[in-house]
Amino acid sequence: ARVRCLRCFLVALLAAGLVQTFVASPRDAVPRPPRTLRRVDGAVVDATEAEDEVQVWKDAYQLELERADLLDEQLKVGLDRLGELSTGLREEFEGCLLDLEKVPEKPADSEAAKWSEAYMGIRHCNEQLELKITEIREKISQKEDEKSGDYYGWTSTMDLGPIKYKGIKFTDIQLDRYNREKGSSFYFLELQMPLGLQLEEVEVDGVGTVIQVTEIVDGGSAKEDKSIRVGDYLRAVTTPQRKLSGEEGEEGDITETFGASAGEQTKAVLVIPRGFPFQRVMDEISENKKLDGYAGLVFERPFVEDE
Repeated sequence: ARVRCLRCFLVALLAAGLVQTFVASPRDAVPRPPRTLRRVDGAVVDATEAEDEVQVWKDAYQLELERADLLDEQLKVGLDRLGELSTGLREEFEGCLLDLEKVPEKPADSEAAKWSEAYMGIRHCNEQLELKITEIREKISQKEDEKSGDYYGWTSTMDLGPIKYKGIKFTDIQLDRYNREKGSSFYFLELQMPLGLQLEEVEVDGVGTVIQVTEIVDGGSAKEDKSIRVGDYLRAVTTPQRKLSGEEGEEGDITETFGASAGEQTKAVLVIPRGFPFQRVMDEISENKKLDGYAGLVFERPFVEDE
């Protein structure tokens, strides 16, 4: 009876919160070292640090291998689209792909260094593929612009400049297109003299006599600039001119009327008509050398099928 009363007394104390109970907390337990795990035939087992390092490189290699498959598919799609636009460009890019490094094979052993080397190799190959895919996409975009843009109309209107001499700008310069059937683009540039261009008169079917670039020689600014190509048509040039400024609409070339020193020195654009005297064009270009040594040139670049 006395024991029973003592138990009742202790229960009452616990209920009243006068006696605390002690329970071991997790932090009182001895910490266990973390486990390094790996999967073998579907089962998770303990692994050594060396085995774990090898597995990391294997997983990284596998991810790059999957990335390589995706890049190969993107490359194939790009080449197919490029082939639709230009057979010559596709052949050019396919030739460049032969120079790319080969994807390294999976190592036969389980050395971490071997798998690390294989991973770095396949990653480098993927980076090269990505650069080629970017180049192909840029070329596709350019060719699609040529197909869909205003490259086949009878005329083209463009603004030129500002040029080096006084920052002059020429607006709304209209040019008729020579290469209407296959399309062409126009571009303007200003080069320091000597230009290093071999220009000749040629006959173009349906157009007549025009001036064409037949050679780009060493020692001239055109060779260094690399914008002009053999086959481009010369369409317009800048030429020094003296202008009489007065009321609006009252300005023009007054050299012949009032003398070479009359009026304000400026530059104008000569749009070369078909059949225009060849020597006259050469003389107009040469006049730039006397003023500031820079000649502004407008070219028409005809599109060709294998471009």
